[in-house]
Amino acid sequence: MTQNCRAALWYDRDVVIERCTLRGIKAVRACRGVRIDGTHIDSPEFGWKSRDVQLNNTDLLSEYAFL
Repeated sequence: MTQNCRAALWYDRDVVIERCTLRGIKAVRACRGVRIDGTHIDSPEFGWKSRDVQLNNTDLLSEYAFL
């Protein structure tokens, strides 16, 4: 997902993200049951209102993660 991607993955359930680069301001919002493996995340508002999010071997850069 590119830097200009505004709202990737909203209201999703039981998601697996592997070996990706997630950019964009609002990646993974109001989601449930998300497993992320081997991924680089650069998202200022990552994971807002999400539950049961697992990060494995993942780099996360975010100003307001999991608000």
